[in-house]
Amino acid sequence: MQTPTTAANATIDMPEIAEALARMERCLHAVGCERVPLDDAAGRVCAEALPARLDAPPFAVAAMDGYALRWADADALLARSGVTRAGDPIGPPLAPGTCRRIFTGAPVPPGADTVVVQELTETVGERLRILPGAEPHRHIRAAGSNFSTGAPVTRPGTRLSARDIGLAAAAGHAEIRVHRRPRVAVLSTGSELSRAFAEGQGPQILDANRPALKALVRTWGGVPLDLGI
Repeated sequence: MQTPTTAANATIDMPEIAEALARMERCLHAVGCERVPLDDAAGRVCAEALPARLDAPPFAVAAMDGYALRWADADALLARSGVTRAGDPIGPPLAPGTCRRIFTGAPVPPGADTVVVQELTETVGERLRILPGAEPHRHIRAAGSNFSTGAPVTRPGTRLSARDIGLAAAAGHAEIRVHRRPRVAVLSTGSELSRAFAEGQGPQILDANRPALKALVRTWGGVPLDLGI
């Protein structure tokens, strides 16, 4: 006599977790790409190596407030030749034996190879003396020291952060190519489930998994499609 199959003695072929994940992964495919403004790109997954459209900085700039000069002239009393502030034109070349007042972010005049911070200078009549402690070739950010034209500033597969957005903007871009957000259908099963708590209806099994799963989908960058219970 054959023993009937029951829930207690039934053998169920349950795949191991790794195999289950592998089966799921084999079903996945890319969802395509789209271009979006940088303002909408935070948290999206980058789909291209975005090249810089310019050098940054585009010219040598002062890294400190002070005086731009030729270090070969540092032992002499230097004649002052104007002021350069951030946003000013690069200006004429620096003549030998002179220095130019300069502020952080201002373009370094051609011919200057050093910025001496103002604390290491003193005024002698109409001229300027460099004090001990100053060092050659300091406090200048060279053109292209952040990145140069053509250098990639983003990498495919990167989840774009605020830093990445700022870097892309500094590299001359207003848009970026990203992967589309995958749409993920979420549903719950079970006739015992309730959509919402109803006062006075006795014990209830509230559907909590579906809201939690939708939140996870959004957190991971997807768009949840709610199919209900």
